[in-house]
Amino acid sequence: SAVPEIRERLAEEEATEPGCLYARLQTIDPEACERIHRNDHKRQIRALEFYEVTGRPISEARNQFDSAAWRVPCRIAAINRDRDALRGRVKARTIAMLDAGLVEEVAAIKTDCGFSQTAAGAIGYAECLHHLRIGYKDQEELRNRIRRSTHRLIRRQLAWLRRVPEVQWFNPAIAVEELITRFRAEA
Repeated sequence: SAVPEIRERLAEEEATEPGCLYARLQTIDPEACERIHRNDHKRQIRALEFYEVTGRPISEARNQFDSAAWRVPCRIAAINRDRDALRGRVKARTIAMLDAGLVEEVAAIKTDCGFSQTAAGAIGYAECLHHLRIGYKDQEELRNRIRRSTHRLIRRQLAWLRRVPEVQWFNPAIAVEELITRFRAEA
């Protein structure tokens, strides 16, 4: 599990001496360095933290999950929505979130306990935090920025799913029960 003190110390070391974490990780776990980009400090910190806590390289732990015992047959289903319908859903959802008080929620969390780095980067929260800190010209600009971020995420997710040959694409009108029946029949 996470050890905030170690993470903070490693982040400070990287801030003081850029590139030091990647260099240290190369000596401790060259296999992890092949997967972790030199600018991905979050994963470098996690790998070094894992090593400090367990005494084992993180790639060793990762490799145990590659064993046959961990492989379980599964089905991957994706809904193939029309692009215009998807845009409409994103627009409606963004308006609903803002109307339900998203900006106020973000302000309250920021005041009460603050955001973790991960939460502060979440779509909707990130844009609202920026809006509270610096301000957009109006609510419409905030709404458009949230929608734009959401559409970027959708494009990345769809591109990733299209590269996975096992994904089975379904029409959004299909009932869940029918989907389950199809999967069971193929098993």
